[in-house]
Amino acid sequence: SNNNNAPLQSWNEKEQPILYEFPPVARRLDFLHHLEKLPSFQTGIEVGVQKGILAKKSLDIWQSCTEYVLVDLWGKEEGYSEPGADSTADKDRNLQEAKNRMKKWEESKKVKFMVMRSTDAAKLLPDGHFDYVYLDARHDYCAVKEDIESYYPKLRPGGILGGHDYIDAQYAIDRLGEVEDWSKCEDGSIHPEAVKGAVDKFRQQQGGLSVYVSNEDFPSWYIQKPY
Repeated sequence: SNNNNAPLQSWNEKEQPILYEFPPVARRLDFLHHLEKLPSFQTGIEVGVQKGILAKKSLDIWQSCTEYVLVDLWGKEEGYSEPGADSTADKDRNLQEAKNRMKKWEESKKVKFMVMRSTDAAKLLPDGHFDYVYLDARHDYCAVKEDIESYYPKLRPGGILGGHDYIDAQYAIDRLGEVEDWSKCEDGSIHPEAVKGAVDKFRQQQGGLSVYVSNEDFPSWYIQKPY
């Protein structure tokens, strides 16, 4: 007999899990524990890698991942330096550290490095292919907008696009100090809404996508491409 009191099928048993049904997370790494439970999530991209600390922690958790692309310029952007940006020597050291952290996965061909601007890397990656993309590169409105517009097409339907720091420029300055001013774009224009503004604008343009946010001081945001 059909028991009307039976619990709804749990989110991780659905072939097409819905992001807003994911249990809430207190940290962005906990989100990877969710992906690990979902057979339909196996391929990812991380944009903005630095020393590979997050990438290593992510792959330690997300063991069902079969392909993980790491995108970072690891060198000074021409004519542009994010406040607090490392020198070129530091960037080279960061790349070496990331390579060391990723060694076993790069050797097994699970991890691929793309040392170039995020927008250039996006042009070389297939559309409609990836299950998950995480953005943590530049934090000004224009750069985040550009990265979202470059990487959202890379997702298959039902894929998830996320990123760090779902906050505005003032929030960052209040907590990190003036050295981290995310209100200024590369072209000199000022957009105090920063990351959060770029994400919200894109959600609106896509017809009102809901956002899932981690519950931490520098929250991560996640949106799902409709099935």
